[in-house]
Parts: sequence; C-alpha cells; structure tokens
Amino acid sequence: MISKKQLILVFVILLAVIGLAGSGCLKNGDDLSNGTDIGTNNNSSNVTQPKATLGFSAQFGTQSIILWDTYPENANPRFYMYVPAKEVEGNDLVLTFNKTVDVSETYDGKIISARPVVSDNVVTVSIADNSAASFQPGNADPTTPSLTVTVADDNKSYDIFILAAAAIDMDIGSNGYLKLTDNEGTYDVKMKDFVAVYIDENVTFEPVPDNGYAVSSFVITTGGNEVYNNSSSQSYTFKPESVTYTVKVTFELIESK
Repeated sequence: MISKKQLILVFVILLAVIGLAGSGCLKNGDDLSNGTDIGTNNNSSNVTQPKATLGFSAQFGTQSIILWDTYPENANPRFYMYVPAKEVEGNDLVLTFNKTVDVSETYDGKIISARPVVSDNVVTVSIADNSAASFQPGNADPTTPSLTVTVADDNKSYDIFILAAAAIDMDIGSNGYLKLTDNEGTYDVKMKDFVAVYIDENVTFEPVPDNGYAVSSFVITTGGNEVYNNSSSQSYTFKPESVTYTVKVTFELIESK
C-alpha cells in the first residue's frame, strides 16, 4: 500500500494495458484509456486519470498502468507508476503528452536502458532487460524520479517514479463482494476493479456473498496458470510477486429446502 507520507501528498496503479505503476495496495483509479477503476488501497484519489486531466497518457504493451499522482495541476507534478516488473522488462513504455515535449532526462540506468526517444509529444522509454530486481520495491518512499519529462508549452516538468508492484485485476460477480486486506487495512471491492499491491507482503482475498447466496467460484490466475481455485474456502492469503494476477469470484443463489 502507499506509504503514509505519500498519502499526505495526495496522488493515483497497472491496468488496462502492461503497465507501470507501484507499491502498497493501490486502488480506486481510472484507466488512462477508458476510465476503468484502478488505483491503490488507500481509497483516495489514487487514480490513473484521463490524459486531459493528467497531461499525458501511458501505455506498456497491452497491460494496465497504475498511476498515483501528486497534484497534477502543479508545475512539477510527480507520478508514481506501479509496474508488474517481471512482465515489462525488455519492453518499451510509451508516454503521450498533450503538448510537444522539450526535454526528457533519466536518472536510473538500471531501469531505463537508454536515453528516451522523443518525437513531438511522444516519449518512448526502453526498460532494461533483467531489471525486475532493480525496480524500487513497492513499499519504498523514493526521492529521485526514474524519468523527468519537460513540456515547454505547458511550463511543466513531470517527475515519473517507476516502482515494482503486483497488479490485481478483479472481476467480482453480482450478489456479493470481495474483501481485500493488506498490511494497511481492508477494502471492499464490487464488480470490476484494478489495483496494485505491495510485492512479498501478505494480501488476503475474502469473498462475501449477499444473504441467500453462496460462493460458486473463487479463482486466482496469473499468466494463464492457476494460483488458487477453491469455492468452498472462506479466504485466501498469499505473498504476490511483481506480476499481474486475475481474481474472479461469482456467487449463486442458495436453493431453499
């Protein structure tokens, strides 16, 4: 989950396409492309907002990107990108800004393999192979950005921090909800949501059916492989790696005797 210090600042979160984003349980955000919820477990405005609000959009292959921002309206806004590091290394991050980019600088050669390529309003960032171990951990409180992009026409410099996290794509059926618990609290998830959580720290999922209903399926997968499948269990706790997980829960009506 996001650290208390970062929460004080205000902020953003991996989704809808392979993404960048980061630490602690992140939730309640909007997908950069279509407004889908993604974000962090702090239940504040930890959102991946539309480009019109942020000043830019981000894409990493076909995965989701979770952002936690600190006052995007400021002249020097900070964006924390929570990334499923094991899935994105060796790929390109594409940032598309509302206006022409003037300068792009990098600060961490372990994560970014070469100077970003700038073309008009698009910045292409190559993520180094075998960089997963070099990504700052999800619960870090970084002070130095991985990338700074200056947009002259907008009088803004964007500080972008790349943080390793686990991305959780949750699909919750009707007639119930899912309790998500990490080291900072418990959060209720209904219907479709996309969040990021700390890696290597316990995360618990607990399906909660409405009165008169029961859990009919409770499945967790990653990369096409099952991590968990047990509809009779009341909850499941594990320590996620820096990859994308899908949690799918459905509920069924209990037949009256």
